[in-house]
Amino acid sequence: MDIQLECFVGPVTSLTACANKLIIGCGSEITIFNLASEKYENTQQIFVGSSVHGLRAGLSYGNEHSLCVFGAKHARIVTLSNCDSEDKKSDINLVSDVFHAEDWIWDARWLCDQDKSERESDEYGTVALALAHNTVVHWNWKENKVSRTRHCTEKCILYCAHFIGDSWSDLVLAAGTVFNKIVLWPVGNCNSQDLDEPVDIVHTLSGHKGVIFSISFHPKLRKICSASDDRSIRLWKLTFQCNDFSALKPSDWNTMESTLLLCLFGHSARVWDVELMTTCFASVGEDATCNVWDYDGNIITKFKGHQGRSIWSLAVGEDEKNLFTGGGDGSVRMWSLEQGRDKQMSQTVLTLPSSAARCHGQEDFPRSVTLLNYNMVLVMMNSGSLLCYHISEQQFSELLSGADFHSYSVVSPCPDGRSLAVGSISGKLCVIKVLESGETVSCEKTVFSGKVLGITWIDVDCLVISGPLGYCHLLTVETSSPAETQGQQMSILTQRELSLPPSKHRWVTAACMVPLSDGPARGAPALMVCGDKDGSVHSYTLSPENTSDADGSQLLPHQTFQKVHSKAGVTYVCYRDGRVHTAGRDGFYRQWEVKNGALSQLHGNKILKGLEWIDRLEWHNGDLLVYGFFSSQFTVWSVTYNQQIMSVQCGGGHRSWGCCHENGVLRFVYLKAGAVYLVDSERQTKQRIIRAPLHGRELSGATVIGFVHCQEGTWAPLVCTASEDTSLSVGVMRHDQGLVQWEPLASLKGHLSSVRCVTAVPCEGIHKLPPRSDLEWDHADKETSFVLFSGGGRAELRAWKLQVMPPMCRRGGHSYGGRVNVERVVSEATEEADVMNEIQTSRLTKHAVSVTETPSSIDCDKHGVSLSSVSTGSAVDPTLSGAGTSTSRSQQICSYKHLATHFLGECRHKQRSSSWKTRKLRLDPETRVMSVAATTVSQLEPGSQRDDTASGGHVSGLYLVSLAGSDGVLRVLLFDEATQNFSAVVQSSFHKGCVLKVTHHLQHTSDSQPTLLLLSASTNGQIVVWKLGQEVIQKCTNDRSLNHRGKVKTNKNPDNHCERGQQNQSKAGSCEAGTDEEEGDVSDDYTDFTRQGEDDKEDKHKDWQPLASLPAHQSGVNSLHSLQVSDSQFLVASGGDDNAVTVQLCQLSGVQVNLLCKVTQHRAHAAQVTGIKFINPSLVVSASIDQRICVWRLRCNGEKSMHLELVQCKYSNLSDVSFMDICQFSGSVHVLCGGEGLTLHTLIDGTEAITGQNAS
Repeated sequence: MDIQLECFVGPVTSLTACANKLIIGCGSEITIFNLASEKYENTQQIFVGSSVHGLRAGLSYGNEHSLCVFGAKHARIVTLSNCDSEDKKSDINLVSDVFHAEDWIWDARWLCDQDKSERESDEYGTVALALAHNTVVHWNWKENKVSRTRHCTEKCILYCAHFIGDSWSDLVLAAGTVFNKIVLWPVGNCNSQDLDEPVDIVHTLSGHKGVIFSISFHPKLRKICSASDDRSIRLWKLTFQCNDFSALKPSDWNTMESTLLLCLFGHSARVWDVELMTTCFASVGEDATCNVWDYDGNIITKFKGHQGRSIWSLAVGEDEKNLFTGGGDGSVRMWSLEQGRDKQMSQTVLTLPSSAARCHGQEDFPRSVTLLNYNMVLVMMNSGSLLCYHISEQQFSELLSGADFHSYSVVSPCPDGRSLAVGSISGKLCVIKVLESGETVSCEKTVFSGKVLGITWIDVDCLVISGPLGYCHLLTVETSSPAETQGQQMSILTQRELSLPPSKHRWVTAACMVPLSDGPARGAPALMVCGDKDGSVHSYTLSPENTSDADGSQLLPHQTFQKVHSKAGVTYVCYRDGRVHTAGRDGFYRQWEVKNGALSQLHGNKILKGLEWIDRLEWHNGDLLVYGFFSSQFTVWSVTYNQQIMSVQCGGGHRSWGCCHENGVLRFVYLKAGAVYLVDSERQTKQRIIRAPLHGRELSGATVIGFVHCQEGTWAPLVCTASEDTSLSVGVMRHDQGLVQWEPLASLKGHLSSVRCVTAVPCEGIHKLPPRSDLEWDHADKETSFVLFSGGGRAELRAWKLQVMPPMCRRGGHSYGGRVNVERVVSEATEEADVMNEIQTSRLTKHAVSVTETPSSIDCDKHGVSLSSVSTGSAVDPTLSGAGTSTSRSQQICSYKHLATHFLGECRHKQRSSSWKTRKLRLDPETRVMSVAATTVSQLEPGSQRDDTASGGHVSGLYLVSLAGSDGVLRVLLFDEATQNFSAVVQSSFHKGCVLKVTHHLQHTSDSQPTLLLLSASTNGQIVVWKLGQEVIQKCTNDRSLNHRGKVKTNKNPDNHCERGQQNQSKAGSCEAGTDEEEGDVSDDYTDFTRQGEDDKEDKHKDWQPLASLPAHQSGVNSLHSLQVSDSQFLVASGGDDNAVTVQLCQLSGVQVNLLCKVTQHRAHAAQVTGIKFINPSLVVSASIDQRICVWRLRCNGEKSMHLELVQCKYSNLSDVSFMDICQFSGSVHVLCGGEGLTLHTLIDGTEAITGQNAS
């Protein structure tokens, strides 16, 4: 048996550019990326037990390039073929054995004798290695031996080192010591015949206040630069008596003088690396920022895009046109230095014409400005004169003038860039169209008796105008002829009269039209979605039947989501790719879906902290641009590249402004202190993402949701990960010619604190002969939905719905649809495992029908979900070949929706109070959800596993969710997907300490009576078994039909935890609540489960007692898994802080659980065991912080004793392993581990499938 590494996603620790290829060091592997074709070409594991920390390109032999790879105490030489070719694939050849040094290796330098040609010198092609105690070894890699060793008189610990020179005789080492100094000493200088004599230091560079992490030297400029723990960068100039640096001798370093040129502070955290170039230099640091400096000490540009805390690696292209950075988030990005240098911003003040200087005897001034298009600036004067400034011609023209628009006006440009609408204080609307000839045509109409409050264009010929008391008119603008001539006639027609619900600010600020049929646009049913100044979103159903009443009454909204964007207002509404997008001044942009004519919110996203005002969204070349205000700065942010594109200090968003872009130039106009400013800014460097990011912080949990079928005809595991960066990530690990790469599909954000755990449960469906192992999979040919439950800090629990496009294989089910044949493989039990009985395992064998249909391609902006990171294609299952060969990168895999949020410390005021006091969150910052487990209630019904028609209608959409709390309370909640509410079922404080793990075990019996067992473990080393039987179904049924007092109203707003929505009822129909955190009275039905309230209910739950308490470990239990082996017996495996692995065989007899036998491997690992899973009754897999994955064979002697035997052990480069998950698919076992990254391993056992009991 072997454990093979399939994929490692983690911090990128080294980078180097070699001709047209980029070499990426991540974990113990190096990967070649073709910069021309944008494809990954090859990957190779270099070390076992060490990560790659350095890559040094060396000599080239024809079409091959040498590369020295080092990390920790190991070094190795590899050759790369076809690096200069853009079309040919590069191969990685291991040409030397692994060299084991006595100390850590900080730098490597290829050596060659400049005085001898080609390969005459003995040292030609050898390597010098700098070790961590200021020692240099001369490594002859061809013979894998050390030729020479030199020591320095300063034998302190080094934090970095850098070689200067290319031959051993001229070699000088610049070493960054623990004493915050850089010492330079000549390696090849030997005044004595004794080679063991230490070499004296020839020069010292000091000034840093912290240890030195990086040193870079430029031979032509004779400048040396260092980066330090004190967040500073220091640049020195070295002066030699010899002007020719190539002719320097070791003795010349004795007379060398250094001059400090610059001491720079540009990072907000420690600086990790620095690289000198001809005209500039770059630095990266712990603040995940790459700064590019000129040699005057000015920052040319800041590259921001990496998530998390650090950029670990930095490389410069051979032509110095590009920078490459590798971050702790696992991503690799390329930045163009040329674009960064050429970026310019110009700002001018427009001089208004002298004719606009006086108005009614008073000085005239501009009241508002905006952009009609890229070349036209609209300036509305206080006098009522509308001026148009033509930027290309640099002259003004007057479009409108009248007393009606004096002192007050509303100007709204049309999306076509040719038309605009102006509203007056008297209710007059004027629509003006600018023809290509420069002439204008216009029309007017008095709409209201009061002033026009707002004008919003829905289309090029449709707009909504808002007036007093919430009255709105839906208008259309018609022209007499399509040709743009001066004789063209325009007219304004009223289509609908609408009314907004009562609020403080009752006017429409943004709107869009959603078609409800495929018919023609005119007269077809449609849904108008609009947002108002009060932060609410409304939807109106428009059809020929619901026009305004003859008596003059207005059309009321069909739905109202009150204050979904807080009280500041909705700024943007659009319909794109089947989804409605809204944005507001709460800093969130939200996505909605329309089903059966009703609007429902999917989720919301916040860009970054401080960007509290989002004005609009714009999709441009596959990138989502967000326009908004960061404090007093106007900001354009790229969501796809996580980068600020433009920033203008304009004074804030409470002023008139406009923005548009064309040909890569952003144009921004704003009004400040009575002056009109025009700003042109070239877009900052649009980074190129070579490798997609994972998370910015450590991973704390993950689950394999299923296997999705990709367009290349392959199957890829669909994984959901949880992280300390407060987010969840859904992605696939796709294969492409033997390479496996992580492709994120969706990022689920909203948690207040770190996400500790996540679990996925398939939504309700047909159940037939469910497998007894949760590692088995079934095939689905239709859209499959999952409910995700995630928990973490601040006692927060969230529910999400994930919809996965077909075809896929999901965990726990059966085969249907006829697309694949599912073969039930009944494993033959070994003699030692007779007591375990036989267990069935599913194995996909081959396609019954070739899959020719692939999910339709969509725009990469849709849902924010696409496969756009890397090209992939190789099969996970070699038997599933030829299914589809499309290489499109825009295949939609999944979409998600936030369902509910529940806080364990949530409470409401008992008394009625003002609207802003209706809700108070009493969050306990110390309480964390440590583990979560979930099961559908329908699985507990009698006969559910055999009756194909069992629908479980009265319990469908109900989920039992068990939570392990750090406060020592074990909670079981009921989640109703229909109402999106959590309610308490039962809880216990039986555990006296922190509850670390909880898992569900569904015990199936031959008489069709499933029993749900709950296994929990805490810091005392005990595993407690609980029973949730048929009485739970009855309680869940009652909870759904009755408004019981245990119901907890949850926050459906996925992002804003201080708002409350109010559900309204109108004449047009019922309105759904968008949030439940804003205004509204509090119902007496709300009874909250605060910690105090839960303590009050201890008497109610005191009859819930555990079936058994099984001693397992000396201290905390970090991992837990169970497996059914017969109708009455099941296995429990656990791993703890005591480094032990324990397996127990238990028997369920009614309301008792008896321990039959137990085995403990006390020294299973060298550190705490954080993951354990059963493959089958005879194989167990464990993972630990000691970075080992172990496979154990479980041998059983009847019911008397058991024995664990180590079968295989694999070292992983993944540090701080915090979890493990296992899935079996198509006869293969995949092991997923996470911590400081994510790894996917496959268990291989020759030609036999290890899913059977006899495979080991």
